[in-house]
Amino acid sequence: ATNAAIKDAGPPVKVAPDAAAEKVDKPDTTLPPQPTMVDVSITSRPSRAKVYRVGSSKLLGKTPLVLPMKSALKNVRLVLKRRQYEDRHIDINLSKGDVSIDISLKKKSRSGLEKPRGNGSNKGTSTYDDPNETLNPFGK
Repeated sequence: ATNAAIKDAGPPVKVAPDAAAEKVDKPDTTLPPQPTMVDVSITSRPSRAKVYRVGSSKLLGKTPLVLPMKSALKNVRLVLKRRQYEDRHIDINLSKGDVSIDISLKKKSRSGLEKPRGNGSNKGTSTYDDPNETLNPFGK
């Protein structure tokens, strides 16, 4: 009776080989696409500003500078630093191809450059209590 059940099932069906198993048998010889390189050209006034990637302490170079970067990064944030000038952050979109940037750095204000003077022994007290007193910068 079991032979009759098999005969009623019809002719054997051919099963297509599993596509995943087929790839395992044949090594993939195609290479992934190579990332496109983009040139980021940066100039600054004044020149010789140090260029860093935001969040990194690694110096990329000084302006004028051409940085080859992978376009796969899409967006990069850089900071330009120069002594006596304010830091300047720039956002660069690499997906549009080569980029050329010219930046004018802004000089720091005099108050931002000066450091407090004194030995710190008079913390919380003022040496010049009299508002009518003239301050002599050369006197003690």
